[in-house]
Amino acid sequence: MPYRHHVYFCVLVLILSACGGVPTPQNAPTPRATVVAQAAPDIAPSPTTRDTPPLQCPNVVQAPTEMSTLISTTVGDVVMSTHAPLYARLEDALRIPVIITNNGTQAVTIVDQTVEFGWQQPPADPNRRWYTQFFTLHPGSQIIQPGASTELAWHLDMEGDLEERGEIPIMTVRVAVDSTPASLAIPIYSQSVFGGANQLGMVFDAVIHGVVVDQQNQPLANVEITALLFSFKERIGNTRSDQNGRFSLCIPSQATLFDRLGQRPSAYPLVTYLTAHHEKGSYAMQAVDPTRDQTLAVTIQLNEPASTYTLTELDAQRYTTNHGWFWIQPLADGFAFTEARHPPELHQPGQVAVATTDHTWSTTTADECWGFDVSSTGLVAASCHDGSITVWQHDGTVLWQRTSERAQRSYNRHVQFSPDGRTLITGPLDDDAELLNAQTGQTIWSYTAQPPAYTTAPEHLRNTAFSPDGSVVTLGFAGGWLVQLDASTGNINWQGGYIGEFPLSLSVALDGTSYAIGKGRELVAIDQQGQLLWKTSLYEAVTTASLHALSADTIFGHTVNGSIWAVDRTTGSLRWWRKVGGGDGFRQFAESSGHNALDIDINRGLIAHAQIITPQDGGGSVVNLFTFDGVLLDSFIAPDAREQAGERVDHQIRGAVAVAFHPDGRLGVAYGDGFIRVFAVE
Repeated sequence: MPYRHHVYFCVLVLILSACGGVPTPQNAPTPRATVVAQAAPDIAPSPTTRDTPPLQCPNVVQAPTEMSTLISTTVGDVVMSTHAPLYARLEDALRIPVIITNNGTQAVTIVDQTVEFGWQQPPADPNRRWYTQFFTLHPGSQIIQPGASTELAWHLDMEGDLEERGEIPIMTVRVAVDSTPASLAIPIYSQSVFGGANQLGMVFDAVIHGVVVDQQNQPLANVEITALLFSFKERIGNTRSDQNGRFSLCIPSQATLFDRLGQRPSAYPLVTYLTAHHEKGSYAMQAVDPTRDQTLAVTIQLNEPASTYTLTELDAQRYTTNHGWFWIQPLADGFAFTEARHPPELHQPGQVAVATTDHTWSTTTADECWGFDVSSTGLVAASCHDGSITVWQHDGTVLWQRTSERAQRSYNRHVQFSPDGRTLITGPLDDDAELLNAQTGQTIWSYTAQPPAYTTAPEHLRNTAFSPDGSVVTLGFAGGWLVQLDASTGNINWQGGYIGEFPLSLSVALDGTSYAIGKGRELVAIDQQGQLLWKTSLYEAVTTASLHALSADTIFGHTVNGSIWAVDRTTGSLRWWRKVGGGDGFRQFAESSGHNALDIDINRGLIAHAQIITPQDGGGSVVNLFTFDGVLLDSFIAPDAREQAGERVDHQIRGAVAVAFHPDGRLGVAYGDGFIRVFAVE
């Protein structure tokens, strides 16, 4: 997230807000009506135009509207349609939908045959790939009943500024409708736009007059208010509340955002997010979607912690590693941790280690171990890139080890104990997934993925999650295939999912509902009968792993770009989104998150999250402590020892990579430079 590039524009908006703006040009929109977005009868002063200084929006040259139109092709009674061309002005990634409608009287079968990538005019190297990531978000074959419709969808990250090079790519979708071919060609105009209103080509044709209050509805002064674009990639406004808690901001209307997208449907709500944070750490986020030329009155109530917690470093030990520490997990009297890295490219030995109050042990593994877990009975398990699955007893004695030719060939990357510690699920072993006796390693049942015809077969197991009572287990495979099984028998409850590559974050609630998100950036909730409850598109790339993610009413996650988010478990609506740094909590700018850098303490309502600091701001990383409402409680910044020694370290393995709360209240943090730090959280 290139916040540094936008500081000058934010300062400009701050000056305009404080000084009453600049003279309004003749063609600038004039706010007319006042509409109260959130009633607050007990709050004084109210955020109305009567008691808020007039605000004149800056003169911005609006970019011409580039219209996408609905295109379609017809095969018999079946219509296949989408919007084209696609103009990527406010997004670095696209969710591309194609709607297929059956207007006939008989069911039809749709087979997604292929997607082709080409050029409107081939560049010097016509074989050059113009996208960085591409994921399918639907099954490869679907039956459409008479009068019904289905959606095919893909996630696509474009590569760089294509238009600056004069390049216009085309994505062609080809399907078969009951064996009859049909296709749609979708040109894409991609320009990575950053840097404020003029660069974004958006007029600020709506005004927000607001007031910030505390939990007792009293106005708060000097609270920083930031307006964020719907995709979160851009800060489009910034100011502070005055002595009466009031603030004003100019923002683009929903219509302006729609125009800038080419008047096509978006996967994301076309809103502006207002975030408010105070120096004491209090925080709130509110979505606003004013119409053109509207003045909107809003009240933002800051969340405040019921009690305060701080991070105090208790211990810091540095170990010699080849890969850096990748996972950390709590044991009854300490922590266990293992070596790995992303991307997995060294093919060198790794380690599994345990540090407890009674003893410390470590063992060398033949390669790095992406799969790692500890049981409620004190066992430690790892699956490594040499294809081995090993379980150690609490004292470091090998209890058993298994391997297979398939595990060696495909990289076994996942192990997880059941909640009672009696079983362990892993894969691939001899089959795609197997439930093993945790004490002996013997297979209890196995699962062979059998997707529908024309659907890509799962490559290998990448994630699993048991329900808290251990009755069901949900499996996530590379390619996006999901299946839920009865944990005692291996019988299938449901299968499918199609989340776009494997679920990096996967959780199962007590009622069997599964929550999963992969590289396709769609968070889905699927009930125990396999029915999709909701799905929410989360713009920023990519939500990575969390040790624990579910509270009673919220699912939490974090992105590669360094943000954390909270989504309502019932509705799928975004509750809040926060990227600390650049003046929010601490001065340094955050570049990304550690791969496994989020955990929650359900009893105390705390979130631990680690961010990587950009090299130009000192490098290293910061561990942040939040409440479930997004209030920042404390931070701990540590350098990366390799950077301090002059080594260039990639962001994926720099600083804090994984965090874990211990049941006794401590926090363990694993670092890429070999450090294990333990903190008191009091």
